[in-house]
Amino acid sequence: MIGKLLLPIAFLLLVHPAVKCEPQTMLIEFLDHLQKNQPTKITAFLCWDKKILVQLWKQLSDLSIPINYETEDVSYQQPLEHQLFLLDYNCSFGEDILNLANKLDLFDFPFRWVILNLPSIHKDYNMFINSRIYLIQDYGIISPYKVATNMPYIYNNISNWRRNKFDAIKTLVDSNDRSNLFGLPINISIVYLYEDTVDHLDDMMHRNIDAITKHNYLLVKHIVEILNVTPSYVYQRTWGTPDPKTKLYNGLMGDLQSKSAEIGGTASFFTNDRISIVDYVGFTTPTRAKFIFRAPPLSAVSNVFILPFNTWVWYSCMLMLIIIFFVIYFIIKFEWLRGSHILIQEHGVLKPTVLDVIQMEIGAVCQQGSEAEPRSGAGKIATFLVFLSLMFLYTSYSANIVALLQSTTDSIKTLDDMLKSKMTLGVEETPYSRYYFQVNFLSKINGPTQKAIRETKVSPPNKPSNYMPLLEGVKKLREEFFGFHSECDTVYKVISNTFSESEKCGLQEIEYWAIPDPWVPIKKNSTFKEIIKIGYKKMKETGVQSRNFERIYSKKPKCHNQGANFKSVNLNDCYFAFAIFLIGFFISLMVFTIELIVAKNFQKTRMRAPTFLPRN
Repeated sequence: MIGKLLLPIAFLLLVHPAVKCEPQTMLIEFLDHLQKNQPTKITAFLCWDKKILVQLWKQLSDLSIPINYETEDVSYQQPLEHQLFLLDYNCSFGEDILNLANKLDLFDFPFRWVILNLPSIHKDYNMFINSRIYLIQDYGIISPYKVATNMPYIYNNISNWRRNKFDAIKTLVDSNDRSNLFGLPINISIVYLYEDTVDHLDDMMHRNIDAITKHNYLLVKHIVEILNVTPSYVYQRTWGTPDPKTKLYNGLMGDLQSKSAEIGGTASFFTNDRISIVDYVGFTTPTRAKFIFRAPPLSAVSNVFILPFNTWVWYSCMLMLIIIFFVIYFIIKFEWLRGSHILIQEHGVLKPTVLDVIQMEIGAVCQQGSEAEPRSGAGKIATFLVFLSLMFLYTSYSANIVALLQSTTDSIKTLDDMLKSKMTLGVEETPYSRYYFQVNFLSKINGPTQKAIRETKVSPPNKPSNYMPLLEGVKKLREEFFGFHSECDTVYKVISNTFSESEKCGLQEIEYWAIPDPWVPIKKNSTFKEIIKIGYKKMKETGVQSRNFERIYSKKPKCHNQGANFKSVNLNDCYFAFAIFLIGFFISLMVFTIELIVAKNFQKTRMRAPTFLPRN
């Protein structure tokens, strides 16, 4: 900023015949120091003697500062922020150059002007707050500006001439020197979604309803005080979408695009099409819309009946059962070889058949006992050890399965996991939700996963879309395996008021939109852009922004009582158990059918067999 101000002034002091500063070498050294920090390209409109112009050109060349002499065209080079126009109004073309510059809006930022011998400024010149116009007068240097077109000029005193030298140069800072707009009327556009929001913008009632609107309203009230303006609020129901034919926006963006509003009183998201019609000046609301869901039960993503033991334990159990089968089978076989004529007359004696031994082993695994047992001492000892060893496995398995049925999982971490899971999804019914979930928009910033989620779970073809009110979505979030897309802070406020302490545990988030947090929009190329931006930065640095955010927004509820989160087992948790039952039922039915068919065929064969009568 110092370089932008001092460099053109020192140029004029060096070449202006009415000013004599000694020693001049001090000015050259000072210019050399300034131009290192602020590169400058000069377009000069001067009608001076050629010797003076050549001397100026040489001195600037020694400082590596290019200068271009013009007499008619207001030309400039890139980059614009390095461009400085030097004009002597006493030249015959002076007034024409100023009129042309005003027509081409060259008095706006980032152009800089240094004007000599200008007696008065025309009232129609567009020298607003963001301008950098320096007038060299007999008594010093001033910088004129005006707040609005129909208001008078205000002058910033930059420096005074004293004893053929200038005083210390004042650095021109908009936030300090041009922040007072003297009660200028300014329109501020605000978005609200719920009917009663306008009546409760600053009384902290229903803070979770339109939280982003209420938070930004409190901040824009501070901006109004900082700038000393008279606000006029314009209320809209949407942020705005473009008309496909005219490319004109409605809502808040339409107010800024048509310049009927100066400031957007509600923060909005960045999009490529909006950047071309508005400017963004401040990050105010660190909040995002995400899919929020409760961590699913372990049974929703895994078969809990195989989780109590790891793979090698299962292998060991299978090997042990095979060994038990052969040991018991050979013991029973030996018993029947020695005393089959005695054992066959007793009830409850285990027979040496494969099915009987397997049935006894299954009874031992399930700790249900067996109606048939061995009769020898070796058989009884083996049976006791079998039931004892399998009892420990049964106890370990049962204890683990109870814990697993109450456990949740964090296996759903990405959008791909969500898409593949059995989770149903819903989206809060808001205008921006429907806009951002459009296929055309998502294809620009996101990948095929987002599109697949929208087409299969949010807006499936030929089915009702899953857009719903906030309270309905939070209710489904509590009762079902359900993911709800909404602004996180709004959902967390409802959760804090309605969920039990144990139900607040296991809340998870997955971001769906790959876009930055919302910023405050203002009118494109607004003359107040710099002071509005600095005002928002001041609020952030002093804690005003974070204080208001904490007052309105709710954080993610903390889990204080996870151990008490006991829930009943549902059908989904017992799916594998019912599957085993049904498989066994159909197998038994199939075997029973085969036995009936075989029995009937056997009876028919016996009936067809010829009978031979004995001879007398």
